[in-house]
Amino acid sequence: MTYLTSVLKRHEVLIFCVLTLGLSFAAYFLPFPSEARALGFSMVVVFIPVSVASLLTVLTQGWSGVRDLLAQAVRWRMGWQRFLQIIALCLAIRFVVNIIAFLFGWVSDLQIGEFSPFLIMVYIFAAGEELGWRGFALPRLLKQHAPLTASLILGIPWATLHLILLLPGMLSEGAPPVAQFTVILALSVMLTWVYLKSGSSGVCAAILLHGTQNLLAFLNAHVEVTRATWLMALTYSAAAILLVVIDSRVWQRTPIPETVVASS
Repeated sequence: MTYLTSVLKRHEVLIFCVLTLGLSFAAYFLPFPSEARALGFSMVVVFIPVSVASLLTVLTQGWSGVRDLLAQAVRWRMGWQRFLQIIALCLAIRFVVNIIAFLFGWVSDLQIGEFSPFLIMVYIFAAGEELGWRGFALPRLLKQHAPLTASLILGIPWATLHLILLLPGMLSEGAPPVAQFTVILALSVMLTWVYLKSGSSGVCAAILLHGTQNLLAFLNAHVEVTRATWLMALTYSAAAILLVVIDSRVWQRTPIPETVVASS
């Protein structure tokens, strides 16, 4: 083992986070066409995590390690019960946002936005993120930290990265930073939960949860962005807390073996 490989192995997660954050913020300054700046940036930045993870993996484990990393995106061995559980969780959160907005008079009725088939692309984008954050970084953190601690450690840089979307010309411009950060931090906890509950399909489950909550954003399209973000912060936090409370056994395990065994 070379000195470089040794250093990389000791600080894999830190190096992953620093490189991913640095490259993501740098991507904001790329010369995208003004009329498609937000979309162009998003299509680039979502693949930075898997690219950084692949680079670090090839340097420490070789190409076989990269193949194993990428294979997690198609390792679908979860049952229909888990699949429906994830979809129901995403639907419940989005509908609660609409219901609260209606009760406060922020929307005149329980309207939803228009669905487009092109929204299915969010699952590809989610895979680019999740292979890096949950496929590469999370299992390494779980070797040293309890699951909830690992979720929060990883959630901080992941949530910081999403603050880029609040900058001028980006998709979430105008959203409150604290609320946006809270949403992503809570989502990090939820993603760790589905990862642990889904065994060898953990990354697939994380992609499904991540992609579906993005896909269902059209359900809240008529709620003003600031109010919608705060309501999402409230509902995502409540969902994360409920998962920690009602399934406490998952969060008490430490360290987690590299090959996670699904819990019932």
